[in-house]
Amino acid sequence: MRQVSLMSVLAVILPRLHSRELIRDRRKARKLKMSHSYRPVRWTAAHFVRVGLCLGISAPLILAGAGFSQLANTKITHQNDPPNHLPVFQADAFLRLKANLTGSPTIEALDLQGNMLGSASVLIPDAHVTGVNAFSRGADGTIVAGGWCESADGKIASFIDVIASGGGAPQIIRTNPYGVEKLVVATDGTIWTVGNVLHRASDPPDSDPKGGTVRHFDRSGKLLESFFPYTALDDRLRVMMGTLDASRDRVGWISTGDPQPGKGRMGAYVEFTSAGVQEYPLPAIAPTAGAVLYGLALTDNGGIFVKVLTGGQRTEFMSLDRSTGSWTAVSPFIDPGNDAMLFGASGNTVAVWTPSTMNVYFYQTK
Repeated sequence: MRQVSLMSVLAVILPRLHSRELIRDRRKARKLKMSHSYRPVRWTAAHFVRVGLCLGISAPLILAGAGFSQLANTKITHQNDPPNHLPVFQADAFLRLKANLTGSPTIEALDLQGNMLGSASVLIPDAHVTGVNAFSRGADGTIVAGGWCESADGKIASFIDVIASGGGAPQIIRTNPYGVEKLVVATDGTIWTVGNVLHRASDPPDSDPKGGTVRHFDRSGKLLESFFPYTALDDRLRVMMGTLDASRDRVGWISTGDPQPGKGRMGAYVEFTSAGVQEYPLPAIAPTAGAVLYGLALTDNGGIFVKVLTGGQRTEFMSLDRSTGSWTAVSPFIDPGNDAMLFGASGNTVAVWTPSTMNVYFYQTK
């Protein structure tokens, strides 16, 4: 059986290990009563040794099956490049991050043939280093990024940067003490985020409208809604270990924490629509592994697809039946031992990446 390179494994495992280190840093910071936002973890050889202990995952993806057809004449390849986060596919564009943790990270937008549609630099005034945690694209071509920045004198702040496709000054939304970890632009142009209130002296009461881990902003930065108070989460690692996506009429968030003795694995798939908030149970994922989520895609025709680790090295694409709240494997979607990941959806098209081949495939859902 063909083995995947260490870089392929890094694409899946690295963000999860990084998430746990950030959680530890934040807890330490609270004990020290630090008043500023967290500094990013600097990866050392020890981190890569931990990753290297992971087994290789067998290779390539072959998608063919009822309900899906591969789009022809697409040509995008992607090689994972830490510390740049994994790409996303939204609003008819493949988005990838370049030069993260520099003074000017850049988000590139490509069409399905790999041609450049445009790019946007994340330039925060007085920032010496900028770290982009998440990025998305609106239907009008607007790029939105969320993350943190550090000035030359060591001051750190959190932000959302809204960059219009036609140029002009960006709209920089200061979110301190709330730090954005996940982000997606909905079809109405509003911005949905998942994040933490960093280094708080104490947890805000659950009734605090600004205490939610999921926050909904308009383009000006006005907070429209707030959900899931931090103190109410069954596992606070869910803020780090999850994925957001949006379709025509809904926003979805799937998240999980680490397995807990006596409790199993906490987490849920949550949908936000005009009708309200609906929670669904997680798919049947591996009960003991740390990294289990490999992407989420919501399609305009109502489809919900996730890629999860179901046990050992077995991974599967799963689809949710909202009427029953049950998940079923999409078959014959893939060889279940493959290394594929979901990069999201645009309209009714999903993007799938295989690290072993570096190819990105696009499939139309029916």
